[in-house]
Amino acid sequence: MMSSAVRLFVFCVIFLLSSLTDAARSFIIDTDVGVDDELAILYLLAQKDIDIKAITVVGTGEAHCPAGLRNVAGLLALMHHKNIPIACGTDVPMKGTHQFPDWLRQLADNLVGAADLLPQVKLPPSQTAIQLLESTLKKAKEPVEILAIGPLTNLGGLVTQVPEIKNNIKMIYIMGGAVDTRGNLADVDHTIKNTSAEWNFYVDPYAADKVLRSGIPITLVGLDVTNQVPVTQSFYQKLKENQTNLANQFFYELFHRNEAEIYEHKWYFWDVLSAVIAYDNSIVQSSHKKLRVVLSPEEQAGSTIVDEKGNNVQVCTSVNKGRFENILMETLTKKMAG
Repeated sequence: MMSSAVRLFVFCVIFLLSSLTDAARSFIIDTDVGVDDELAILYLLAQKDIDIKAITVVGTGEAHCPAGLRNVAGLLALMHHKNIPIACGTDVPMKGTHQFPDWLRQLADNLVGAADLLPQVKLPPSQTAIQLLESTLKKAKEPVEILAIGPLTNLGGLVTQVPEIKNNIKMIYIMGGAVDTRGNLADVDHTIKNTSAEWNFYVDPYAADKVLRSGIPITLVGLDVTNQVPVTQSFYQKLKENQTNLANQFFYELFHRNEAEIYEHKWYFWDVLSAVIAYDNSIVQSSHKKLRVVLSPEEQAGSTIVDEKGNNVQVCTSVNKGRFENILMETLTKKMAG
């Protein structure tokens, strides 16, 4: 028979393991699976005290949803997290007809060629993104944090269809918007005359407006702060020198296949910065501002403006660039090598 001392020891171990599990922060990732989204997802997967409950793919985003879903599944297989449920969202905005350019979506679909390096995973039929979001949030013991790194179509639909779900959400970290800086639409499509909107908000302004007005606490990681963290040649070179396993070899390839964008100073850590801030917001300075999303006229649709009648949002304004790069490099090399 087990002695009382052994029983006490076993009980203490079980209690400690249970406490550690309970201490993990629960997250959902809502992503449009561009190249930097894969890096953002990896960053949170690598954190031992983060519990990813689900990943939903935005059908209106950079990647078409079926391709995006395959790339997320491949990444989860690569990182040994196959059990995380994933689902696709609708491929049309809540309102309007804005979309990313076809050429950009095609590049995102195969991660500029790097998708071929991911494990091939057979995807069973699944529920919709909104169904997965709702069921995951309702099952959670505590309010869940959400990293939103694409257009807000899934989340806009969720808060519209199930408004009471806001009580199950602790915080949404949104990569989107441009408050005190110019937009980035023309950087990708020179035919668009709107100079103030950011792509994620522009694609589905109505959804962005719904989320900002939902009453859920929001941290906005917009162009104001992401413009401060371009992917530098020195960071790229350090990553090249630290390819110690299949995972960080894959991530080096993501950078390598975007080498021209790096050298031309056109690629930024948009979604990756958002993930790092979601995990540790001490790397940024922020301020609370009352914001609203412009729905019309078309020349301003998707713009984020300060308005006294708007909604209170925590807006990230500056970042410790050196600390951010060190944190990310440690994740892409040391943590992934373990």
